[in-house]
Amino acid sequence: NNRRGKKRKIISVNKLHQATDVSDVKVETELFVRKTTRRKRRYQEEEDEDEDEEEDYAGGGQPLQFCILSVDSDVDKGKLEKEIKRNGGEFSQNPLPDTTDYILAGPRTFRIKNIISLGSYDVIHHSWLTECLEEKRLVPLKLRHVIYATESTKKDLESRMDKFGDLYAADCSVESIREVMKTMPMIMRKKRKTKRKRRIEEE
Repeated sequence: NNRRGKKRKIISVNKLHQATDVSDVKVETELFVRKTTRRKRRYQEEEDEDEDEEEDYAGGGQPLQFCILSVDSDVDKGKLEKEIKRNGGEFSQNPLPDTTDYILAGPRTFRIKNIISLGSYDVIHHSWLTECLEEKRLVPLKLRHVIYATESTKKDLESRMDKFGDLYAADCSVESIREVMKTMPMIMRKKRKTKRKRRIEEE
């Protein structure tokens, strides 16, 4: 008890900023492990023994580093962090410029806006992580996953996608086709608006 009879203030930490206890979570896959590759040589049985090289995983890769800063109201941040650990990754509560691979977020909180204002980090919606878990692979980033992208990431995305935000080299699914069909009318309207604006300016 305080000698002066004053009540002590209890400072609580927001759950979003608390580290999830993953001490009892075992690593089951290497989904979130950065794999290093090595060259494997394969020899044909002809006399000239022509070489044919192919890539093979060398193992012993580094865990991908995640930082979840906010989540939607129907998403459990703790469960996502446990899945990161279960699939070979690691997470922290604060992004570090030299080590953090993915900053994940949902709502644009004051903290997210501050990080975006730095212009140094890509901020990805946490739904991307869920998709990776569901498909058991690192899903290529699409525009719909990106909350904020640095200039280098923007250029990379633009080089890999068409004007409808679809990857040039990717298998089509029913869902991806639906996404393209939804965005096409909006893009076409924007094009017509731009053309009208140009005609007015020319006149």
